[in-house]
Amino acid sequence: MRARPTELKKLRELLSQEHDSVEDLAKQVWELIDQMRYDHEKWVVVTRSETMPMPLIWGVYDTKLTAEKDIGRNIIGYSNGTTAQVFKLVAPDKAEQMRLDLS
Repeated sequence: MRARPTELKKLRELLSQEHDSVEDLAKQVWELIDQMRYDHEKWVVVTRSETMPMPLIWGVYDTKLTAEKDIGRNIIGYSNGTTAQVFKLVAPDKAEQMRLDLS
């Protein structure tokens, strides 16, 4: 997962501030990076086949395009009739808002 320019700016701003201790700074950096990673879009590829009872999940990808490009390269069918679909992962707390937006 690559850092976005806006994320690097937030991190630079945090690092340039005064902090009570190195431990305090480390905790704030950890929380900021954790939140930024949580906010990133994430994509997976799900493959299905009649011969395999369980779907296989590939990823996580930073972009939908990256996931789509991996199909046929690193993700290949294990039998005739294998299908692959790209899905966006959605955090549970964001799923409800998406449902509201669609109604």
